[in-house]
Amino acid sequence: MSRSCVARAISLGEITRQNVSDKRLTKSDLASGVYVWNRHALHTSGEDSAAPDSVHFSSTLDSCCLDPCASTRDLLRVIYSDDDLFVIDKPAGVAAHASPGWCGPTVTGCLSGLLAACGPQDRQGIVHRLDANTSGLMVLAKSDLAYHNLKAAFRDRAIHKRYKALVQGYPDPSSGVINAPIGRDLKHRDRFCIDYSGRDAVTQYSTEEVYPGFTLLSVAPKTGRTHQIRVHFSALRHPLVGDVKYGADPVFSQKVNLKRQWLHAYHLSFTHPVSGVFVEFESRIHEDLQESLRILSKIYDGS
Repeated sequence: MSRSCVARAISLGEITRQNVSDKRLTKSDLASGVYVWNRHALHTSGEDSAAPDSVHFSSTLDSCCLDPCASTRDLLRVIYSDDDLFVIDKPAGVAAHASPGWCGPTVTGCLSGLLAACGPQDRQGIVHRLDANTSGLMVLAKSDLAYHNLKAAFRDRAIHKRYKALVQGYPDPSSGVINAPIGRDLKHRDRFCIDYSGRDAVTQYSTEEVYPGFTLLSVAPKTGRTHQIRVHFSALRHPLVGDVKYGADPVFSQKVNLKRQWLHAYHLSFTHPVSGVFVEFESRIHEDLQESLRILSKIYDGS
């Protein structure tokens, strides 16, 4: 976010410093510090007061909804918006865009008329996707320039994403890289599988916490294949908890009251496609996943 954007938002009372709106903040006040934009932490840094080096946003504070469509107010959390892009914290149960067989809400539907006109008709403004039942951070283009630059950044693997994933069992090694190409499963057309004639797919992971029978991972996909994380860990025989489609234990999914795969996109960072500022976004684990961890802890604590 450029300092001019920060200054403009302050003048409108959208950014507060130390939780107090101050329209009298000067440019020198923007040299460094922590601000709150629509109740989300905004950190700016950089020696040059004319342009920041980086901006960090976190949705770990109480969330607020900035959706332009009142009817979708409970669906999307927009944690950042400027003239060129949105960053949203997508809940499970919302698809990125319309597709055959999907009758539920979509990100493109919620933001209809506000996204770039680039791309296929049913997915304009979409530069990457999350599965409908995967929650977390997505970036979407509002301007044509942002669309083309973001698409190029994804193609060049210059956009960094990290996920939290709870898997069955204990991956060995506890940290590593999965390098296995992925293609469509010819027997089940709605699934994907390891296919050595398919597209290259690379997933890096590390263990964050171990539970009896389960492991919480931080996962960084280096490529963006459909269902990539789900397919890779299923192939290792460590499917994501709740991901029955890819081999998870359905009985245990019911025990922890989980109705979807345990997967959340919690980190997103990239160079802003227009301003050139490096931006980082963080999202806390959504409540249904937190609840499953609480239930899991109680099961094995015997309480």
